[in-house]
Amino acid sequence: GLGYKNRNGLLGVEHFLGDIHAAMAFIKSLHRSLLKAHLPRSKSKGKQQEIKRGIKLTNGELYFTSPRHILSNPQLLMDIFVASSSHGAPLSLEAKRLVREFLFLVDEKFKGSKESARAFFTILAHPSASDTFDIMLETDFLGAFIPEFNSIKDRVQFDIYHIYPVGRHSLQTLRELKALPKEGDVILTTIFSELSQPEHLLLASLFHDIGKKGKNHAIRGAEITKKILERLGYDKAGMEEVLFIGRHQVWVAETAMRRDIDDEKVVVQCARTIGTIERLKMLYLLTWADGRATGPRAWNTWIGNLVQELFFKVLHILTHTELATDDAESKIKRTKALVARRLSPGIPKEELRESFEVMSPRYLLNTPPSAVARHIFLRKALQKAFSKKGPTAFILEPEYQEAESCWNLTFLGRDRPGLFSDIAGVMALNNINILSARIYTWSDGTAVDLFQVTGPLDKIHPERTWEKLRKDLGQVFEGKVSLSLKLKGKSSPSLLSKSFRPPKEPHVIIDNEASDFFTLIEVIANDRVGLLYSITKILFELQLDVCIAKIATKADQVADVFYVRDFLGQKVESKERVKEIRSALLAELRSHPPPP
Repeated sequence: GLGYKNRNGLLGVEHFLGDIHAAMAFIKSLHRSLLKAHLPRSKSKGKQQEIKRGIKLTNGELYFTSPRHILSNPQLLMDIFVASSSHGAPLSLEAKRLVREFLFLVDEKFKGSKESARAFFTILAHPSASDTFDIMLETDFLGAFIPEFNSIKDRVQFDIYHIYPVGRHSLQTLRELKALPKEGDVILTTIFSELSQPEHLLLASLFHDIGKKGKNHAIRGAEITKKILERLGYDKAGMEEVLFIGRHQVWVAETAMRRDIDDEKVVVQCARTIGTIERLKMLYLLTWADGRATGPRAWNTWIGNLVQELFFKVLHILTHTELATDDAESKIKRTKALVARRLSPGIPKEELRESFEVMSPRYLLNTPPSAVARHIFLRKALQKAFSKKGPTAFILEPEYQEAESCWNLTFLGRDRPGLFSDIAGVMALNNINILSARIYTWSDGTAVDLFQVTGPLDKIHPERTWEKLRKDLGQVFEGKVSLSLKLKGKSSPSLLSKSFRPPKEPHVIIDNEASDFFTLIEVIANDRVGLLYSITKILFELQLDVCIAKIATKADQVADVFYVRDFLGQKVESKERVKEIRSALLAELRSHPPPP
């Protein structure tokens, strides 16, 4: 074809798209400059102001007084951007041309001078810094002053996740932080205002993807950032803060989305790693800005709420130097008391006591009292349904969560092996994506499965989708349909649904250290219809009980995390069993390559 090949860790198509972006950026810059030069002038025509020797402001644009001034004082190349930031004025077409022509003056002496460093930090601190950095990028001055930026300037990631090239994304992340006062989010704005050194966060945002080339980009980026900051003469204490934030830039989001943040151990480990409230606040703000700058698949209300919940739990520990919650026994007692108060006198005390006895401690620890009370009523309704429809009867109750822009689904039915897998498969048939799931089994055999899911495709009549979901579940439970066959037919590609994504090798990570009670199985694979059903079916065949499931994304792949125990309620710690689980999952994932 066009001769683009995979090299230097990038796909051939990414090299091609990078060249396309560079050419389009040049055309866009030229178009803007021509419009500015030839559109009718404002009433301030002819007004001039000398900013400093060698730089003037004319008709709202910045000019160099003469090219000779640049040759005699190369610092003007940086000073004109300082002027652009402080006066809110763009560079003229002529000034941009001269910046490009005199980039050879940005030598080692220029890049290492204290005057240039002071000017750079002055620009960074200004409210309109993102606009100025846009112009610096457009004129190639940013790449000349910070050569490391050139490797990401037009770096395009070929996936459905990132909407900007890496260099533009970095500037967009900075822009999100600078625009915080206009967001209207009181929590975020307050957190930003409380930072003692916001410059550390701004530098981290600008350089957080500077090492984006292959794996471990955060670690590589921190090493590159260190060299940049050393060249700029940055103080060592401040540098360490910037590098810490860079190294842990994706950690907060991944923990919130792919770990059980109700697990005390997870929150305590986060607090110990982060160490200070200042770092926690910077990581939270960078996570927010980075997600927003990446695109809607990287940041939405549901993800935002998870990250915020983790932030406040860790903040509580760092502020009070104590665990985020009371001890388990005290919390269970308090939950029971609140439920009893809510339900009395409608339900007799003896009946309430019997209900509490069948509930597992894990359920009472992790379920809000209001939900526990509701589940007691649903259990009574389920028992009546059993008497009428038999053991396959179930209850499915959807509830829209406006604050999180998702739905909560409560399922109650008779527990049986493979139940979670069947529910996941039926949801896939109805285009319902599971975001997270908590799976409980009460001692009387009642399965209480709590899901957070995406909404039906039919936004006007969602109840039709939920009714069809109930019907399909009933048919599967009664053995009237083959779920595997239906999913296979649904996953067959069509001309309308076909969209190419480069296939990536699946990964299976098994972790016995992250939780005291569960084995964590993390599956990273190309998404497809029925993927969750296939994984959970394999886990069931391996005699593993899924207790918690969290569904996240990793670039354009899906990252499914399962908290499991064996059928005896124990963690899976045998090396042979761990190897067997990993091999079985990888065999299943590799047997379904993405369509060409």
